Amino acid sequence: MSPTVSAESVHRGVVTEVTVPGADAPVVFTAELAPGPPRPDQRRPEKTIRLLWHGRRRVPRIMPGQWLTVTGAVTVSEGVPTIFNPAYELIEAPSSR
Repeated sequence: MSPTVSAESVHRGVVTEVTVPGADAPVVFTAELAPGPPRPDQRRPEKTIRLLWHGRRRVPRIMPGQWLTVTGAVTVSEGVPTIFNPAYELIEAPSSR
């Protein structure tokens, strides 16, 4: 079991990538959540949190570019901050004023 890094916490950000399991793969839908989109000089955003939904091949409306607020306990799995089966809410992208 992974050690808990934080008690239940709330994180807000943008989905930067999703991984859909293949037919023979374990049924786990994965998304990466970043505090904002990557800068033009970055391949990947910094400080992402992995979101895992066990038993799901897809999660409605979770796709790259979608902004979310997620709630759950952050653990470290394979060296990556991870929330398993987070509660989530779709939100609008912040204005860029």
